[in-house]
Amino acid sequence: MRIGRRGLGRVAIAAVAMVTAATTSCAKSDESGENDRPQLVAAFIGDSYTAPGDATPSYWQTTTSRMCWQAVPFGVAGSGYTIAGADGRGPYVTRVDAVVAAMPDVVIVQGSFNDREPDVTTIAAGILFQSIHQRLPGARLFVMGPVTPPLPGAGPQVARISNAVRAAAESNFSVFIDAQHFIGDPKLFGPDNIHPTARGQQILGTKLADAIPRELSSCD
Repeated sequence: MRIGRRGLGRVAIAAVAMVTAATTSCAKSDESGENDRPQLVAAFIGDSYTAPGDATPSYWQTTTSRMCWQAVPFGVAGSGYTIAGADGRGPYVTRVDAVVAAMPDVVIVQGSFNDREPDVTTIAAGILFQSIHQRLPGARLFVMGPVTPPLPGAGPQVARISNAVRAAAESNFSVFIDAQHFIGDPKLFGPDNIHPTARGQQILGTKLADAIPRELSSCD
């Protein structure tokens, strides 16, 4: 696959900006061994769904495989639009500098079930989306809301946060993807009933890829 000149630069910068960032690529090619489409770089901002703490693969690996993108994940467990991560790293907006350094073509923001106050979440999400648009004017921004886990009372809370994030996305010219029911089977969640199993993550990644316009695919 041919990687565009900008894509090569982005990957190099991302490696310096975030040592722990993982990259994935898809080796689709035609008979000549070349692909006319440059491979796009996608940055993923999120919580533990984006950065699973164990060996469970993340949804973004499935999404990037299906889209033939290169991925640079910026996930921090326990974090959200308004919440710092369990390791003390800040909320989503604190990762903007690192995301900008990766120079992505696509930015996907995921979550978050960790956020609790809808009004504050809308404000924080709006600030994040504005910052991404201002600093990466050529990038496409997609916002995937939180998934509803099979916990008692989780549905109404997730709906409130999902609507809060949707409001921020729609008022900031961003595409909102409602993921509340993307993983419907409780068996697709782990013992804590919060985090998806490997199969649950795969389904989430597939549904996310299906929600993204085919024009952004780097596959043949």
